[in-house]
Amino acid sequence: MVFYRVIADTREWRHFKRKTETRSALEENMFDTASTSPYPQVFLRPREIVHIPFKFQTFRADQSVPEQGPSHPLKHQTQTYLKTSTSEENNLKPRQIQVSFMNKDECPVAILTVQAEPRPHVVDRTFRFYHAEQSFLKKTIRLPPWRSLPGAPVMDENTQPQVHVRCSDVNAVCEARKMPSGEPQDVFLKIACGPSPSVKRFFVLLYIDPFLAEPCQTWQLYVHSLQRIDMSAVQGQSSRLSVILRGTQSSRLVQCFSSHPEELQVSPTDPIMLMANAVQEVHLTLRPHTSGSTRYMYVNVVDVEFHQLVRTWLVCASCQMPVISKSFELQIQVGGGKGSNKRVSFANPYPTKKTFHLKCNRSDLLQFKENIIEVGPGESHSIGLRFTPQQFPGKAEIFIFINDSEDKNEETFSINAVYT
Repeated sequence: MVFYRVIADTREWRHFKRKTETRSALEENMFDTASTSPYPQVFLRPREIVHIPFKFQTFRADQSVPEQGPSHPLKHQTQTYLKTSTSEENNLKPRQIQVSFMNKDECPVAILTVQAEPRPHVVDRTFRFYHAEQSFLKKTIRLPPWRSLPGAPVMDENTQPQVHVRCSDVNAVCEARKMPSGEPQDVFLKIACGPSPSVKRFFVLLYIDPFLAEPCQTWQLYVHSLQRIDMSAVQGQSSRLSVILRGTQSSRLVQCFSSHPEELQVSPTDPIMLMANAVQEVHLTLRPHTSGSTRYMYVNVVDVEFHQLVRTWLVCASCQMPVISKSFELQIQVGGGKGSNKRVSFANPYPTKKTFHLKCNRSDLLQFKENIIEVGPGESHSIGLRFTPQQFPGKAEIFIFINDSEDKNEETFSINAVYT
Protein backbone atom coordinates (compact mmCIF):
# COMPACT_ATOMS: atom_id res chain seq x y z
CA MET A 1 0.00 0.00 0.00
CA VAL A 2 1.40 3.38 -1.06
CA PHE A 3 0.34 6.78 0.34
CA TYR A 4 0.04 9.83 -1.88
CA ARG A 5 -0.78 13.30 -0.59
CA VAL A 6 -2.98 15.67 -2.57
CA ILE A 7 -3.31 19.35 -1.67
CA ALA A 8 -6.99 20.11 -2.24
CA ASP A 9 -6.64 23.74 -3.20
CA THR A 10 -7.25 24.56 -6.81
CA ARG A 11 -4.60 27.26 -7.00
CA GLU A 12 -1.99 24.94 -5.50
CA TRP A 13 -3.13 22.23 -7.90
CA ARG A 14 -1.98 24.30 -10.85
CA HIS A 15 1.64 23.15 -10.28
CA PHE A 16 0.63 19.53 -10.70
CA LYS A 17 -1.46 20.46 -13.70
CA ARG A 18 1.45 22.16 -15.46
CA LYS A 19 3.68 19.12 -14.91
CA THR A 20 1.14 16.80 -16.47
CA GLU A 21 0.45 19.09 -19.43
CA THR A 22 3.78 18.14 -21.02
CA ARG A 23 2.95 14.48 -20.68
CA SER A 24 -0.60 14.80 -21.95
CA ALA A 25 0.55 15.04 -25.57
CA LEU A 26 2.63 11.85 -25.26
CA GLU A 27 0.02 9.95 -23.28
CA GLU A 28 -2.97 11.02 -25.31
CA ASN A 29 -5.52 8.24 -25.84
CA MET A 30 -3.54 5.91 -23.62
CA PHE A 31 -6.78 4.92 -21.82
CA ASP A 32 -9.08 2.40 -23.48
CA THR A 33 -12.41 4.19 -23.52
CA ALA A 34 -14.06 1.80 -25.97
CA SER A 35 -14.28 -0.94 -23.36
CA THR A 36 -17.59 -1.71 -21.65
CA SER A 37 -15.99 -1.41 -18.23
CA PRO A 38 -17.08 1.66 -16.25
CA TYR A 39 -13.46 2.27 -15.22
CA PRO A 40 -10.59 3.47 -17.46
CA GLN A 41 -8.19 0.78 -18.69
CA VAL A 42 -4.59 0.96 -19.78
CA PHE A 43 -2.33 -1.63 -21.44
CA LEU A 44 1.21 -1.95 -20.07
CA ARG A 45 4.16 -3.74 -21.58
CA PRO A 46 6.61 -5.58 -19.31
CA ARG A 47 8.52 -3.16 -17.03
CA GLU A 48 6.81 -0.21 -18.66
CA ILE A 49 6.20 2.86 -16.48
CA VAL A 50 3.31 5.24 -17.10
CA HIS A 51 2.17 8.28 -15.18
CA ILE A 52 -1.43 8.14 -14.03
CA PRO A 53 -2.80 11.68 -13.50
CA PHE A 54 -5.15 12.37 -10.62
CA LYS A 55 -7.70 15.16 -10.46
CA PHE A 56 -9.25 16.22 -7.16
CA GLN A 57 -11.98 18.84 -7.11
CA THR A 58 -14.50 19.67 -4.41
CA PHE A 59 -16.93 22.53 -3.89
CA ARG A 60 -17.38 21.92 -0.18
CA ALA A 61 -16.27 24.60 2.22
CA ASP A 62 -16.52 25.62 5.84
CA GLN A 63 -19.68 27.70 5.90
CA SER A 64 -20.27 27.93 9.65
CA VAL A 65 -21.06 31.39 11.01
CA PRO A 66 -21.22 32.27 14.72
CA GLU A 67 -24.67 33.36 15.83
CA GLN A 68 -25.20 37.09 16.03
CA GLY A 69 -26.57 37.79 19.45
CA PRO A 70 -28.79 35.28 21.30
CA SER A 71 -25.92 34.45 23.66
CA HIS A 72 -24.01 36.68 26.02
CA PRO A 73 -20.47 37.69 24.94
CA LEU A 74 -19.02 36.02 28.04
CA LYS A 75 -20.49 32.75 26.82
CA HIS A 76 -18.09 31.94 24.00
CA GLN A 77 -20.08 29.18 22.29
CA THR A 78 -23.66 28.05 22.53
CA GLN A 79 -25.13 24.67 21.73
CA THR A 80 -26.52 25.86 18.39
CA TYR A 81 -23.14 27.07 17.16
CA LEU A 82 -21.37 23.98 18.48
CA LYS A 83 -23.65 21.71 16.46
CA THR A 84 -23.24 23.83 13.34
CA SER A 85 -19.48 24.17 13.56
CA THR A 86 -18.99 20.46 14.30
CA SER A 87 -20.90 19.39 11.20
CA GLU A 88 -19.21 21.92 8.96
CA GLU A 89 -15.68 21.25 10.17
CA ASN A 90 -15.95 17.74 8.76
CA ASN A 91 -15.78 19.26 5.28
CA LEU A 92 -12.29 20.61 5.96
CA LYS A 93 -10.90 17.52 7.65
CA PRO A 94 -8.41 15.42 5.65
CA ARG A 95 -10.04 12.57 3.81
CA GLN A 96 -8.53 9.33 2.52
CA ILE A 97 -9.51 8.12 -0.94
CA GLN A 98 -8.62 4.59 -1.93
CA VAL A 99 -7.53 3.90 -5.53
CA SER A 100 -7.22 0.29 -6.68
CA PHE A 101 -5.42 -1.02 -9.78
CA MET A 102 -7.00 -4.28 -10.97
CA ASN A 103 -5.95 -6.78 -13.59
CA LYS A 104 -8.23 -8.62 -15.98
CA ASP A 105 -9.10 -11.18 -13.31
CA GLU A 106 -10.36 -8.41 -10.98
CA CYS A 107 -7.45 -9.00 -8.63
CA PRO A 108 -5.77 -5.95 -7.11
CA VAL A 109 -2.30 -5.25 -8.40
CA ALA A 110 -1.73 -2.11 -6.36
CA ILE A 111 -3.77 -0.13 -3.85
CA LEU A 112 -3.11 3.54 -3.28
CA THR A 113 -4.44 5.63 -0.43
CA VAL A 114 -4.69 9.26 -1.46
CA GLN A 115 -4.97 11.68 1.43
CA ALA A 116 -6.75 14.89 0.45
CA GLU A 117 -6.18 17.88 2.70
CA PRO A 118 -8.67 20.69 1.89
CA ARG A 119 -7.51 24.25 2.37
CA PRO A 120 -9.60 27.43 2.76
CA HIS A 121 -10.43 29.42 -0.34
CA VAL A 122 -8.37 32.40 -1.47
CA VAL A 123 -11.17 34.99 -1.48
CA ASP A 124 -11.08 37.74 -4.12
CA ARG A 125 -14.29 39.59 -3.23
CA THR A 126 -16.69 39.56 -0.28
CA PHE A 127 -20.38 40.46 -0.51
CA ARG A 128 -22.72 41.02 2.43
CA PHE A 129 -26.49 41.19 1.89
CA TYR A 130 -29.36 41.93 4.27
CA HIS A 131 -32.78 40.56 3.47
CA ALA A 132 -36.12 39.83 5.11
CA GLU A 133 -36.43 36.52 6.91
CA GLN A 134 -38.27 33.52 5.41
CA SER A 135 -38.04 34.90 1.87
CA PHE A 136 -35.89 34.54 -1.24
CA LEU A 137 -33.02 36.90 -1.97
CA LYS A 138 -32.65 37.45 -5.71
CA LYS A 139 -29.51 39.30 -6.70
CA THR A 140 -27.64 40.07 -9.90
CA ILE A 141 -23.90 40.78 -9.74
CA ARG A 142 -22.25 42.19 -12.84
CA LEU A 143 -18.89 40.72 -13.76
CA PRO A 144 -15.90 42.84 -14.76
CA PRO A 145 -14.68 42.59 -18.38
CA TRP A 146 -13.56 39.01 -18.94
CA ARG A 147 -10.16 40.13 -20.26
CA SER A 148 -9.36 41.62 -16.83
CA LEU A 149 -9.95 38.28 -15.08
CA PRO A 150 -6.83 36.26 -14.21
CA GLY A 151 -6.23 33.35 -16.54
CA ALA A 152 -8.28 34.83 -19.38
CA PRO A 153 -7.53 33.05 -22.67
CA VAL A 154 -6.19 34.84 -25.73
CA MET A 155 -9.17 35.06 -28.07
CA ASP A 156 -10.47 37.15 -30.91
CA GLU A 157 -12.06 40.46 -29.92
CA ASN A 158 -15.36 39.38 -31.50
CA THR A 159 -15.63 36.26 -29.33
CA GLN A 160 -16.41 36.05 -25.65
CA PRO A 161 -15.83 32.96 -23.46
CA GLN A 162 -18.56 31.43 -21.35
CA VAL A 163 -18.23 32.05 -17.62
CA HIS A 164 -19.10 29.00 -15.51
CA VAL A 165 -20.24 29.35 -11.91
CA ARG A 166 -20.23 26.85 -9.06
CA CYS A 167 -21.58 27.40 -5.54
CA SER A 168 -20.56 25.67 -2.33
CA ASP A 169 -24.17 25.73 -1.07
CA VAL A 170 -26.32 23.16 -2.83
CA ASN A 171 -29.50 24.99 -1.75
CA ALA A 172 -28.51 28.21 -3.55
CA VAL A 173 -29.32 28.81 -7.22
CA CYS A 174 -26.36 30.32 -9.03
CA GLU A 175 -25.87 30.67 -12.78
CA ALA A 176 -24.22 32.84 -15.43
CA ARG A 177 -25.92 33.09 -18.79
CA LYS A 178 -23.97 33.31 -22.01
CA MET A 179 -24.23 36.77 -23.52
CA PRO A 180 -23.39 38.03 -27.02
CA SER A 181 -19.97 39.44 -27.67
CA GLY A 182 -19.51 42.88 -26.15
CA GLU A 183 -22.40 42.52 -23.71
CA PRO A 184 -21.66 42.50 -19.94
CA GLN A 185 -22.11 39.20 -18.14
CA ASP A 186 -24.06 38.84 -14.91
CA VAL A 187 -24.18 36.22 -12.16
CA PHE A 188 -27.71 35.44 -10.93
CA LEU A 189 -28.22 34.36 -7.32
CA LYS A 190 -31.31 33.05 -5.54
CA ILE A 191 -30.92 32.22 -1.86
CA ALA A 192 -33.56 31.11 0.62
CA CYS A 193 -33.28 33.15 3.84
CA GLY A 194 -33.91 31.46 7.16
CA PRO A 195 -35.38 32.85 10.38
CA SER A 196 -33.94 35.96 11.98
CA PRO A 197 -31.14 36.45 13.03
CA SER A 198 -29.55 33.55 11.10
CA VAL A 199 -26.60 34.15 8.74
CA LYS A 200 -25.67 32.14 5.66
CA ARG A 201 -22.11 32.03 4.38
CA PHE A 202 -21.08 30.34 1.15
CA PHE A 203 -18.62 30.64 -1.71
CA VAL A 204 -19.10 31.21 -5.43
CA LEU A 205 -16.37 30.03 -7.81
CA LEU A 206 -16.04 31.52 -11.29
CA TYR A 207 -14.36 29.65 -14.14
CA ILE A 208 -13.49 30.68 -17.67
CA ASP A 209 -12.29 27.29 -18.94
CA PRO A 210 -15.02 24.71 -19.66
CA PHE A 211 -13.19 22.00 -17.65
CA LEU A 212 -13.45 23.96 -14.37
CA ALA A 213 -9.75 23.40 -13.72
CA GLU A 214 -8.90 26.63 -11.94
CA PRO A 215 -11.20 29.42 -10.71
CA CYS A 216 -10.48 32.89 -12.01
CA GLN A 217 -12.26 34.45 -9.01
CA THR A 218 -13.60 33.26 -5.67
CA TRP A 219 -16.40 35.18 -3.98
CA GLN A 220 -17.46 34.96 -0.35
CA LEU A 221 -21.09 35.83 0.35
CA TYR A 222 -22.90 36.56 3.61
CA VAL A 223 -26.71 36.69 3.74
CA HIS A 224 -28.23 38.09 6.95
CA SER A 225 -31.87 37.21 7.61
CA LEU A 226 -33.57 40.10 9.42
CA GLN A 227 -37.02 40.71 10.84
CA ARG A 228 -38.94 42.93 8.44
CA ILE A 229 -40.93 45.97 9.57
CA ASP A 230 -43.15 47.79 7.06
CA MET A 231 -43.71 51.51 7.58
CA SER A 232 -45.53 53.99 5.35
CA ALA A 233 -45.40 57.76 5.60
CA VAL A 234 -46.15 60.92 3.69
CA GLN A 235 -43.22 63.04 2.60
CA GLY A 236 -42.56 65.72 5.18
CA GLN A 237 -44.77 64.05 7.82
CA SER A 238 -43.76 61.79 10.71
CA SER A 239 -45.03 58.23 11.05
CA ARG A 240 -44.53 56.38 14.33
CA LEU A 241 -44.33 52.70 15.21
CA SER A 242 -43.31 50.69 18.28
CA VAL A 243 -41.43 47.37 18.21
CA ILE A 244 -40.64 44.92 20.99
CA LEU A 245 -37.02 44.14 21.90
CA ARG A 246 -36.66 40.88 23.83
CA GLY A 247 -33.90 40.38 26.34
CA THR A 248 -31.23 37.68 26.08
CA GLN A 249 -30.17 35.12 28.65
CA SER A 250 -28.38 37.75 30.72
CA SER A 251 -28.74 41.46 31.34
CA ARG A 252 -26.74 43.79 29.13
CA LEU A 253 -26.34 47.49 28.37
CA VAL A 254 -27.55 48.19 24.82
CA GLN A 255 -28.06 51.19 22.54
CA CYS A 256 -30.11 51.59 19.35
CA PHE A 257 -28.69 53.07 16.15
CA SER A 258 -30.35 53.96 12.84
CA SER A 259 -28.75 53.63 9.43
CA HIS A 260 -30.53 56.86 8.31
CA PRO A 261 -30.66 59.04 11.44
CA GLU A 262 -31.99 62.07 9.53
CA GLU A 263 -35.07 60.19 8.31
CA LEU A 264 -35.50 57.36 10.82
CA GLN A 265 -35.19 58.25 14.50
CA VAL A 266 -35.05 55.68 17.28
CA SER A 267 -36.16 56.23 20.86
CA PRO A 268 -34.67 55.84 23.41
CA THR A 269 -31.42 57.23 22.07
CA ASP A 270 -29.40 56.75 25.24
CA PRO A 271 -28.02 53.37 26.39
CA ILE A 272 -30.56 51.29 28.31
CA MET A 273 -30.22 48.23 30.50
CA LEU A 274 -31.93 45.30 28.76
CA MET A 275 -32.87 42.91 31.51
CA ALA A 276 -32.58 39.17 31.07
CA ASN A 277 -35.63 37.56 29.41
CA ALA A 278 -37.51 40.87 29.63
CA VAL A 279 -39.04 43.04 26.92
CA GLN A 280 -38.27 46.65 26.04
CA GLU A 281 -40.37 48.88 23.79
CA VAL A 282 -38.48 50.74 21.07
CA HIS A 283 -40.17 53.64 19.25
CA LEU A 284 -39.45 54.34 15.59
CA THR A 285 -40.22 57.67 13.91
CA LEU A 286 -40.04 57.80 10.12
CA ARG A 287 -39.94 61.16 8.37
CA PRO A 288 -38.74 60.60 4.78
CA HIS A 289 -37.26 63.45 2.78
CA THR A 290 -38.03 62.00 -0.65
CA SER A 291 -40.93 60.03 -2.10
CA GLY A 292 -40.90 57.24 -4.61
CA SER A 293 -39.99 53.56 -4.45
CA THR A 294 -39.61 51.54 -1.27
CA ARG A 295 -36.43 52.22 0.67
CA TYR A 296 -34.67 49.91 3.10
CA MET A 297 -33.27 51.13 6.40
CA TYR A 298 -31.75 49.31 9.36
CA VAL A 299 -32.06 49.63 13.12
CA ASN A 300 -29.21 47.98 15.03
CA VAL A 301 -29.20 47.19 18.74
CA VAL A 302 -25.61 47.01 19.97
CA ASP A 303 -24.12 45.94 23.28
CA VAL A 304 -22.08 49.03 24.21
CA GLU A 305 -19.86 47.15 26.66
CA PHE A 306 -18.81 44.24 24.45
CA HIS A 307 -19.50 45.90 21.03
CA GLN A 308 -21.66 42.98 19.94
CA LEU A 309 -24.69 43.10 17.67
CA VAL A 310 -27.78 42.05 19.63
CA ARG A 311 -30.62 42.69 17.20
CA THR A 312 -31.26 44.16 13.74
CA TRP A 313 -34.55 45.20 12.16
CA LEU A 314 -35.05 45.73 8.44
CA VAL A 315 -37.38 48.71 7.97
CA CYS A 316 -39.10 48.81 4.58
CA ALA A 317 -40.19 52.43 4.23
CA SER A 318 -42.70 53.46 1.58
CA CYS A 319 -43.26 57.18 1.08
CA GLN A 320 -46.17 58.91 -0.65
CA MET A 321 -46.33 62.33 -2.23
CA PRO A 322 -48.08 64.98 -0.14
CA VAL A 323 -51.18 66.86 -1.32
CA ILE A 324 -50.05 70.18 -2.81
CA SER A 325 -52.28 73.01 -1.60
CA LYS A 326 -50.51 75.94 -3.35
CA SER A 327 -47.91 76.29 -6.08
CA PHE A 328 -45.57 79.21 -6.64
CA GLU A 329 -43.04 80.04 -9.35
CA LEU A 330 -40.26 82.36 -8.25
CA GLN A 331 -37.58 83.98 -10.38
CA ILE A 332 -34.20 84.07 -8.64
CA GLN A 333 -31.08 85.72 -9.99
CA VAL A 334 -27.94 83.66 -10.38
CA GLY A 335 -24.88 84.76 -8.44
CA GLY A 336 -24.56 87.14 -5.56
CA GLY A 337 -23.17 86.45 -2.13
CA LYS A 338 -26.27 87.26 -0.04
CA GLY A 339 -28.92 85.18 -1.80
CA SER A 340 -32.53 86.19 -2.48
CA ASN A 341 -35.38 86.86 -0.05
CA LYS A 342 -39.00 86.06 -0.91
CA ARG A 343 -42.30 85.82 0.94
CA VAL A 344 -45.37 83.59 0.62
CA SER A 345 -48.62 83.94 2.56
CA PHE A 346 -50.27 81.30 4.75
CA ALA A 347 -53.75 81.52 6.33
CA ASN A 348 -54.82 79.76 9.52
CA PRO A 349 -58.07 77.89 8.74
CA TYR A 350 -58.87 77.17 12.43
CA PRO A 351 -61.02 79.37 14.71
CA THR A 352 -58.32 79.21 17.40
CA LYS A 353 -54.71 80.32 17.65
CA LYS A 354 -52.35 77.69 16.26
CA THR A 355 -48.61 77.03 16.24
CA PHE A 356 -47.12 75.68 13.02
CA HIS A 357 -43.67 74.22 12.26
CA LEU A 358 -42.01 74.95 8.90
CA LYS A 359 -39.78 72.44 7.15
CA CYS A 360 -38.61 71.83 3.57
CA ASN A 361 -37.07 69.01 1.56
CA ARG A 362 -34.16 71.09 0.21
CA SER A 363 -32.47 72.71 3.16
CA ASP A 364 -29.41 73.29 0.96
CA LEU A 365 -31.42 75.69 -1.24
CA LEU A 366 -33.94 77.24 1.13
CA GLN A 367 -33.96 78.43 4.76
CA PHE A 368 -36.77 80.01 6.76
CA LYS A 369 -36.46 83.25 8.66
CA GLU A 370 -38.46 81.60 11.43
CA ASN A 371 -39.05 77.85 11.73
CA ILE A 372 -42.02 78.18 14.10
CA ILE A 373 -44.90 80.61 13.52
CA GLU A 374 -48.00 81.44 15.56
CA VAL A 375 -51.07 82.49 13.59
CA GLY A 376 -54.30 83.78 15.07
CA PRO A 377 -57.73 82.43 14.18
CA GLY A 378 -58.47 83.08 10.52
CA GLU A 379 -55.47 85.35 10.12
CA SER A 380 -52.76 85.30 7.41
CA HIS A 381 -49.04 85.20 7.97
CA SER A 382 -46.16 85.95 5.60
CA ILE A 383 -43.52 83.24 5.59
CA GLY A 384 -40.05 84.65 4.98
CA LEU A 385 -37.90 82.60 2.60
CA ARG A 386 -34.19 82.96 2.00
CA PHE A 387 -32.71 81.21 -1.05
CA THR A 388 -29.00 80.42 -0.98
CA PRO A 389 -27.05 81.87 -3.92
CA GLN A 390 -26.46 79.63 -6.95
CA GLN A 391 -23.81 80.06 -9.60
CA PHE A 392 -25.54 78.33 -12.52
CA PRO A 393 -28.99 78.77 -14.09
CA GLY A 394 -31.55 76.03 -13.78
CA LYS A 395 -34.76 74.91 -12.09
CA ALA A 396 -35.47 73.27 -8.73
CA GLU A 397 -38.71 72.07 -7.16
CA ILE A 398 -38.88 72.73 -3.43
CA PHE A 399 -41.60 71.56 -1.03
CA ILE A 400 -42.53 73.59 2.06
CA PHE A 401 -44.22 71.48 4.75
CA ILE A 402 -46.44 73.28 7.26
CA ASN A 403 -47.00 70.86 10.15
CA ASP A 404 -48.78 71.07 13.49
CA SER A 405 -47.28 70.45 16.93
CA GLU A 406 -47.57 66.65 16.43
CA ASP A 407 -45.68 66.89 13.14
CA LYS A 408 -48.77 66.13 11.06
CA ASN A 409 -48.87 67.87 7.73
CA GLU A 410 -51.42 70.68 7.49
CA GLU A 411 -50.48 72.09 4.09
CA THR A 412 -47.74 71.69 1.51
CA PHE A 413 -46.52 74.45 -0.78
CA SER A 414 -44.68 73.70 -4.01
CA ILE A 415 -42.16 76.29 -5.12
CA ASN A 416 -40.70 76.10 -8.61
CA ALA A 417 -37.47 78.09 -8.29
CA VAL A 418 -36.12 79.32 -11.64
CA TYR A 419 -32.53 80.54 -11.48
CA THR A 420 -31.86 83.03 -14.30
